Amino acid sequence: MAQPLHAGIPVTVERFAVVGSGSAGRRYLRLMSELRPDAHLVLVTSGMGGQKDLPKEATTVVSSIQEAVRLGLTAAVVASPAPQHVEQALVLVSAACPTLIEKPVATDSSDCEALVRAATRSGSFVGVAYTLRFDLAAQQFRSQIIDSSVGTILQARIECGSYLPDWRSGVDYRTSVSARADLGGGVLLELSHEIDYCRWFFGEIDHVQGFLTNTGNLAVEVEEAAHVLLRTTSGLTVALIIDFHRRVPRREVVVQATTGEYHWNALMNTVTRTSGDRPPVKRSFSQTRDDMFRRQIVDFLDKSKLGLSPVVDLVDASITLRVVEAVRLSDLSGSRVYV
Repeated sequence: MAQPLHAGIPVTVERFAVVGSGSAGRRYLRLMSELRPDAHLVLVTSGMGGQKDLPKEATTVVSSIQEAVRLGLTAAVVASPAPQHVEQALVLVSAACPTLIEKPVATDSSDCEALVRAATRSGSFVGVAYTLRFDLAAQQFRSQIIDSSVGTILQARIECGSYLPDWRSGVDYRTSVSARADLGGGVLLELSHEIDYCRWFFGEIDHVQGFLTNTGNLAVEVEEAAHVLLRTTSGLTVALIIDFHRRVPRREVVVQATTGEYHWNALMNTVTRTSGDRPPVKRSFSQTRDDMFRRQIVDFLDKSKLGLSPVVDLVDASITLRVVEAVRLSDLSGSRVYV
């Protein structure tokens, strides 16, 4: 049942729903309350955790999306575990509610088809939250490497890794969504950001050769690391290394081009160009992770209101998911797999 509130909200008040009370859902609630302080925020929980320790930003708490929809929503964010995304988003989209879905959009690309059809029928805005698209340094890096003055890109390397037990303070990492296959865990789905921005930087992926690893050191049931070669449709080879087990975090992209080396350090928020004997040219950006989420939320709310296309739509996000699936199949078969 909904907490007593709402029959009497004026129709002019914005009503935003956030589905999921985990770390992502709590971040969206907190930032949406800052960005739209007069809005009515509806938290949709599973009902399994009771009413303790719920985010203070939630004006109303309900236990089903149907209850939230009946309140009359301006927009909604789906920030639950990935296996629940499509089923939950279908309810929102069928009600013509603009919806932003946390990455990955699903755990199986075939599940996206029903959601695409529903969004097409209702004409609803549906975006997928690949937050690094709103990273200022990443945007600058992309502008550099797609510029003709770079010359020819010869090769690229993407590397991202950190220590999973350090991800969420006070939480047993072995029970988190990242570590559980039934909740969409594993390094490929958790770090699918890297595949998304690989496509954004370098173009579509033609085929992959991948190797997945579980050393047993973390005592989790999902892959801890992935080593992948991705070949784009333009013929560029990109080396990708992502993992859960390194003690010294790293998130970076290095591009070798005929005019020099281009480097994006996502942890330091820097973009560096090095060419020949000349001193490196480095540009730094002042931003926090919250800043990227704020830009993403504002973009979502503005574009959905204006009827514009999302930065990452369902088709775009499903392609990233198909690349993930191709890597899994490549690891199983020991051969290259075409996307």
